[in-house]
Amino acid sequence: MDHSGSRGLLEQTVTRAPNDAEQLAFLQRIQKVLDEGQFVATYKYALLVALVEIAIERGDDSGAPLKIKIDWLAEKFIELYWGHAREFGGMVLSQNTGANIAVIGHVKELQRGSMTLAKARRLPEWRVIVGQVRRTVRGMPLHRLQLLRSGQRIQFLYEEDVVDGAIQLKPGVAYCLRKFSTLLSALARNSWLREVRDNPKNAYAVGQTQSLETFLFGDDRIPPGRVKDVLLPLQQGRCFYCERPLNSAIHVDHFVPWALYPSNLGHNFVLADATCNTDKSDLLADTSHLDRWRLRNEVTGSHLASAFESNGILHDLGASCGIAHWAYERARSTSAVVWVERGSTRVVAGDAEMAI
Repeated sequence: MDHSGSRGLLEQTVTRAPNDAEQLAFLQRIQKVLDEGQFVATYKYALLVALVEIAIERGDDSGAPLKIKIDWLAEKFIELYWGHAREFGGMVLSQNTGANIAVIGHVKELQRGSMTLAKARRLPEWRVIVGQVRRTVRGMPLHRLQLLRSGQRIQFLYEEDVVDGAIQLKPGVAYCLRKFSTLLSALARNSWLREVRDNPKNAYAVGQTQSLETFLFGDDRIPPGRVKDVLLPLQQGRCFYCERPLNSAIHVDHFVPWALYPSNLGHNFVLADATCNTDKSDLLADTSHLDRWRLRNEVTGSHLASAFESNGILHDLGASCGIAHWAYERARSTSAVVWVERGSTRVVAGDAEMAI
């Protein structure tokens, strides 16, 4: 199954709805974009939600391509970010690793005087703000949604050329966006929420209020001090990945990323320096690291189990190995990008079956 080309779901000129295999391929590509995409700001999540909503509002179930004006996307962005421009916990939450995103500033211009979105649409400056947001959408997320951290582009949603102020969804895409709208919107919004929640700039505000989402579905991560006490002597004070000495900024890393499979089982933890852990982010580590992780657990698994038990850390080596086997086999079968070292990734396609 091809995941890397720029072809649409349907190759023939006759319009038809995508079949089951093509729908599965579409979902796999969406998953690949969310797992491996270059997400610095939250714009790409907003773009995915906007495409879903426009496909519902203006598309049909014929399988035909759908022309989408950039102005429609800009108006959707204003709508989607409207609530985000208000203060939460005394501050406007940051949605970027650098300065906050431009759309937030544009939305705040429209919100002056407790303006509602409905009233803002009637303001003389509405079209001006839409034009500013249009330039942002066209210049950033439109060309980055289908870009992976490896630098590979998988243009399965739309060709990125803007013609007459519009892009065109490829055959079958509007159908899939409509059919899987609930799933896709939930995936995008959940990733968006996690991005905002995990942004260090938002730690103060987010930490002041425990939301219902956190209460019901929070990750309840293990207190890092306990894990450090167990693993630091075992790793001889060195980063698991680069093997450089660890300084005071020691990160407890989920070897199989939490975003991929939320597991706090002890054998899945390693200690890493801040740079390696931040650069690895939500990617799987390269198979060279997998080999070392597997060997560590084979040689010291029983010792680790006892230490985890003493420190109140859940552990199940068999389950941890099963999770890793699932994650890496999925990565191999979908030509996933894995993290090699700082600033370096590669595709695992063609790797031999990875024994865990």
